[in-house]
Amino acid sequence: MSTRDEILSMFVSNDDLRPELMKPWNCEGCVGATNGHVMVLLNGEDVRYSRFILRERTSVAYLFPERDGERHLSALALQAVLDSIPHVPAKEKGIEECWACGGTGECTCMDCNVAHDCGQCDGTGEIEGEVDSPTVRVPDKFAQVFIGKILYCAQYVNLLVKVANMLQTDDIVNVSPEELTHAQEFLIGEARLLVMPMRQDIATEKEKAKRGLYRCEYKQVNA
Repeated sequence: MSTRDEILSMFVSNDDLRPELMKPWNCEGCVGATNGHVMVLLNGEDVRYSRFILRERTSVAYLFPERDGERHLSALALQAVLDSIPHVPAKEKGIEECWACGGTGECTCMDCNVAHDCGQCDGTGEIEGEVDSPTVRVPDKFAQVFIGKILYCAQYVNLLVKVANMLQTDDIVNVSPEELTHAQEFLIGEARLLVMPMRQDIATEKEKAKRGLYRCEYKQVNA
């Protein structure tokens, strides 16, 4: 899979009820993809995909806010913020030692004192169960990152970093007004990304903890 195809695949929707968003599309000299929350445009159309039909609009430009200066972000620094999100205990399906025989595959009959295959694991010494996963952290949908005044879902910040890494650049440029009601446009190499910010509520720390939310902040450093 080419780098362009891999980038597009990260932005398509997996919602069967929105089939038109489940594959890339061409529009105005670009190939793009969106899941309805975040969108990417790459220079140059792709003959494998059909054209995107704009309803009641003449240009995809209406989706992008008017540009307002440049705020440079570092992909490396953003990754450090994402890495600061704490790991939490989690379980995943796996194979674990049989609790009945202690992994030996044999049990001794208490009546006749004869060893036989363990009935719990059929003599294998292993059973299916849930084991600790050391790699699972706070789910991205519950983690949020402040970049300046804007709050983003961590999974979309992660997309910014992934695209930057794939296009071999550390420079991520935010060119949108820093306002809560605006979708935010980011320039990363040849890619243009549009990311919807999150609604900022006034939840207390106790309420955020109850809902499983975790918030961290990117310290802005202008290039």
